[in-house]
Amino acid sequence: MSLRDELRNKLNNARPERYGEQERDWVDDVADEINLGVEELRTAARDYVRNLARDVEGKATQAGNSLMRQFYRTGQLPLDWNVTGHLPISVENTVTNGGQVKTVKERVKLASATARDFELWAEAEDRARNRDFAARGEAVQGAQMIAAQMRATGALTFAVWAQEFAPVEDLAA
Repeated sequence: MSLRDELRNKLNNARPERYGEQERDWVDDVADEINLGVEELRTAARDYVRNLARDVEGKATQAGNSLMRQFYRTGQLPLDWNVTGHLPISVENTVTNGGQVKTVKERVKLASATARDFELWAEAEDRARNRDFAARGEAVQGAQMIAAQMRATGALTFAVWAQEFAPVEDLAA
């Protein structure tokens, strides 16, 4: 079993029924129970550094994206390009390769971005905004449906409702 799978199982078993978003002690307790050998520690350390690097790169992209919001609000660019010129933005570009047209996701440093890169960024963000809005709307409607059905059946918890009253998808079909 992978470390991630082991942690997922242990967290699922230890998770309190209700807890504040800032309450992390129980998560730390689960992590502290994991015993790793030398090779597992090396792998975990390498994975941690790689994940940290991806997180730092993701934050750099977020900072690049925030430049567009700031420019929209103020109409001004940052004073110091040494700070912001290296930041990337994410674009979805259409390329032709061997006669095949495909969409590729790329990151472009702000200092190297063209007008078309900013247009591509805006198009991708608009699509993501619409997907996010639709997905959030479906989740809200789903939660409202579950709550209404729980109230209608008198079920006090989701587990009771799901086990006794909820429609079940036939996986054999």
